[in-house]
Formats: sequence, structure tokens, C-alpha cells
Amino acid sequence: MMIIYFFNGLAFGGLGLAAYLQRRQGSDLPLNKHLKWLAAFGFVCGVTSWIDMFLTSGSTEEYLHALSLLRMIAQPLTGLLLLKFGWEILREIPLPAWTIFIPGVLIVPIAYVITYAATTFATPSPIEIPIDIWSRYLLYLPGAIMAGIGFLRQWNMQRKLGLSDVANLMLGAGLAFLVEAFIVGLVVPAALYGPASYYNYDRVIYNAFTGEQAGITGFFGLTSWLDYKRILEVTGLPISFWRMLSAFAVTFFVVRGMGVFEATRKRQLKALQDERAQAQKAAFDAQISARQTAEKWTETLVSINRRIMELEDVDNILLYIVENARKLLRADFVGLALLTDDPACLELKCFSIEDTTEMVQSPVVVETPLILET
Repeated sequence: MMIIYFFNGLAFGGLGLAAYLQRRQGSDLPLNKHLKWLAAFGFVCGVTSWIDMFLTSGSTEEYLHALSLLRMIAQPLTGLLLLKFGWEILREIPLPAWTIFIPGVLIVPIAYVITYAATTFATPSPIEIPIDIWSRYLLYLPGAIMAGIGFLRQWNMQRKLGLSDVANLMLGAGLAFLVEAFIVGLVVPAALYGPASYYNYDRVIYNAFTGEQAGITGFFGLTSWLDYKRILEVTGLPISFWRMLSAFAVTFFVVRGMGVFEATRKRQLKALQDERAQAQKAAFDAQISARQTAEKWTETLVSINRRIMELEDVDNILLYIVENARKLLRADFVGLALLTDDPACLELKCFSIEDTTEMVQSPVVVETPLILET
């Protein structure tokens, strides 16, 4: 039994350590900010299992009493941390609109259960038994269910993003938490009151406040339900063994499911590398284009200079200038105007459009103020 508690605590301690280290690495994923609750749950749950291990080993009465007190604190704290993590991961993805009615529907049953749970502390049984039972029913069970549903919703989201490998691990984590809800949250020590079946602690009843034996060795005939003895009778193995397997399953799938952070980092890195490659290609293309444009301008200017040196017809030179200027500027229209004897008068001499380059037959005075003021 001690080795089972040891490995159970080791599994949850590893889960807490993995969640803590992942949170320290940081990530843009919203899931990362909830890992602190998962890490705290793993550490406290591991400590609780190791407390059970030391309690099983036996020691002096004072030592065991101190461990029992510590366990009565750690057990509800474990459920509370899991409940917090489950709630955070559940509402990470926006919930459907109809879920707004759930609190109103459940408030009365929850109030009834809490009231009933409070009355059970007055029953003649060791105080740690109702603490153990109701911390599982009221904290661990809903926390594990919400965590399971939250991971299933993460599975659906990752599947839509195309991360099938991570999505499958999220599915495994969700199912593992649902199994954990049954094994850890629903299977409780037997007690005198429902929904647990019957008192199973050596069939000896103690007063919760005085610690004295009540003298009742029978039980009250409540219907047998899910308790430790029933699991042992059905499976032949103690509940601690099944909880150890559940702990390994939760730890395995959750830790592997944290690969979503690495997959996201790789996807972001690939996107940055692609953007960098595209920017480099665009810059390279721009340099080539600028060089080619400069070479064309140089060739055109050299050609114009050669035509002038060869004393070609002025009209031909002007037509050559406007045609090549339009091509180099990639313009729809280029015109060349010359000043007349009147400095304020600018006459269009030739122009070039897509299919035509010709001289102006009749004088056309440029009257555009923007051109005249330049």
C-alpha cells in the first residue's frame, strides 16, 4: 500500500512540476495563465498522497495525529485548487448562451447538499471522515468534471486548428479527468449517511467531538453504494491502486497535452520565418527592380545624348524622349511642353499614350495652374 501512495504522490508531483515549469516559460496561449492552479493542485495532491503513505507506515501517536491534522487541511485544499482550475479552463472558451441559467437551476440543490453535508459532521464518526467525503463530493468531483469538460473543449478547438496530435492528447486529458472524477471524487469512505453506503471503519463508531466510542457496532442499513469496500469486492484491488492508475493517466495526458505550447511556438516561429523570407524576397526584388530601372534610365539618357550628338531631327528626339519617359514611368500619358517667347506661355509640343506617340498638330497652351506654378 505504501508503494501505491508513493507512486500516486510522485505522479501528481510530476504534474505540478511540469505545469510550473511550463508556466515559467511563458506563452501567448490563454491556457498558460491557468497553469498556476494546475501546478498548485499537483503539488498539494502529491503531498496528500505522501501523507497517506506516512500514515500507513505507522509511528508514534503524536506523529500520526499531526499527520491526520495536516491531511484534513490538504484534502479540501486539493479539491479547492482543482475546482478553481476546472472552472478557469472550462470558461476559457466562451460558453454557450444557455449556460447562464445553470447557476439559477443548481443553486437550490447545491444549498441543500451543503446544508446536508454540514449536518453530517454531528454524526458519531471521526471528524476526518466527513471532511474526506464532502471535500470529494463538493470540491474534487465538480472540479474534475469541469477540468475534463474544459480539456474536451480544448480538444475540439485544437482539432479545428489542424493540430490533430495535440488535440488527441487533449482528448485523453479530458477523459482522464472524467475518470478521475469518478474514482477520486465519487468513491468515498463508507459512512453512516448517504450517499455513502455504510460505516466501514472497523465497524466501530466514535463521537466526532469527544472521540469516545459510541458503543454501536452495527450500521443503519443504508443501501450499499460506491465506497472503498465495494470497490475492493468488485475488482479485487483497493481503491488506492485505481487512483494511482488514474493519477498516471491524468499526468501522462496533461503533460503530453502541454505540447500545444510547443506546437504553438513552432507555428509562430514558422510564421515569423515565412514573413522574414517574404520580406527578404520583396527587398531583393525591389533592389533588382531599382537596378533594372536605373539601367534603363541610363540607357535612355545615353541614347538621347547620342541622337543629339548625331544631330537627328528635333521632333524625332522629342518623340523618343516622351515615349521612353512614359514607358519608364509606367504612365498612361506623358507630354512635353516648351516655353514660347512669352515666359508665361507653355505650349504642348508632343505627347505619348499607350498606342500613340506624335507631335501636336496645332498649338495647345497648357493652362493647368499646378504645372505652371511648378
